[in-house]
Amino acid sequence: MRIERLLRPRFALLTGPIGERLMGVVCLALALLLIVPILVNLPLVVPIALMSLALLERDGVFAGIGLAVGVLVLGAVIGLGWVSIQEGLQLAGKYLGM
Repeated sequence: MRIERLLRPRFALLTGPIGERLMGVVCLALALLLIVPILVNLPLVVPIALMSLALLERDGVFAGIGLAVGVLVLGAVIGLGWVSIQEGLQLAGKYLGM
């Protein structure tokens, strides 16, 4: 099934000027996280692709799905990064006597 069959102009609020800027901020944050060397980048790329398809076809439903997935991925990556830094500092303190 081709994705174009699912895309159509609807729910214009998320594809208007405010929605475009919101998606731009989320895409920028996801793109900056692509620099970080993690094992797979697919979770970061899927929301970007969804939001770009939504903007091309002015589909607010896909834009909402892309935004939701993007925010979830951002939260997960930032949360895992925070936990990793905290654990690294605890290990450094324990073994280096800090």
